[in-house]
Order: sequence, then structure tokens, then C-alpha cells
Amino acid sequence: MSVTFHLRIDDTDLAGFEVKNWETNESHMFPNYDAACIGWHNLGATPGDWSLTPTYSVTDEFNVNMSNDNARDVLDSLGLITPENESDWYSGEVEADDLIGRCLIGIAVTPEVELPAAMEVGSKGARLMHPRRDASYIATKCVAIMRLAEEAKKLDRTIVWT
Repeated sequence: MSVTFHLRIDDTDLAGFEVKNWETNESHMFPNYDAACIGWHNLGATPGDWSLTPTYSVTDEFNVNMSNDNARDVLDSLGLITPENESDWYSGEVEADDLIGRCLIGIAVTPEVELPAAMEVGSKGARLMHPRRDASYIATKCVAIMRLAEEAKKLDRTIVWT
């Protein structure tokens, strides 16, 4: 599981639908869902090798993705985890200027702590791996999130994490 910070996408941003064969990288664009379904059928697409996904006119160039554990630490350093949303922090929305300010504060006051690699083993032998995290991880993510927020300001958008 992961959390991605991205520009808010509105219904008016829908550019069409892509039907793609992941085995051959063959891709076809359709203007709407109905046309994509017909295209899917005409192409002989199958769920195992093909996908049908919406496409948007909003860039994803500045998206910032991280694991849930890392996202929780980053959101906490940004002051975006509060007692009110402690159990429901996986998604949210914030204005660009607010987020830039939070990132600057987060970089300034969050201690740089390296996390060593770790592994948990469940009662039935399932293993959960926690990779090592550099001490500069949160600051690096804050810088990337600030770039996203600057782009959001240019486009008059908010930032969403999901």
C-alpha cells in the first residue's frame, strides 16, 4: 500500500480512456467510457493482459509517492495528522501555500533520524519487511512536495493525498 500526493483532479479534467495491452505496450485512446468498452471488445482485450483506465489532462509529473508508514511520518512532520484524523489520515486535501509553509517548517524542525531495516514475522510465518530509511528521507520528500505545491499554485489547484 502507498500514499500519493498529487494535484487535485476534477471531473472536467477527464481526457478520455486508454485501453492498453501491457504485454505488447499497444495502446488505444477513446473519447469516452462507452467507446472504450466497444474498443476493448473489438481489440479482443482480456483482463489478464489489458487494462482500461481513465486519462486526465492534469500532469502527474510532480506526484510524490511513498509507503503508508513513510507517508504517516511525513504527514506528521507537516502537522497534518491531528487527534481528529488520527485514525483516518490516509487521504486529505490542502491549499498549496499552506503546504509550502508546512514543508518549510517540517524541514526545519523534524529531526533527521535514520531507520534501520527490520522484519516482522507473523504467527503463520508471513514476513513484513521494513526497508532502511535514510536520515534525510522526510526532508527529501518535503522538497518534492514543495515542487508539487508550486505547480499547484501555477494551476490554481489544491494538493490531495490518497
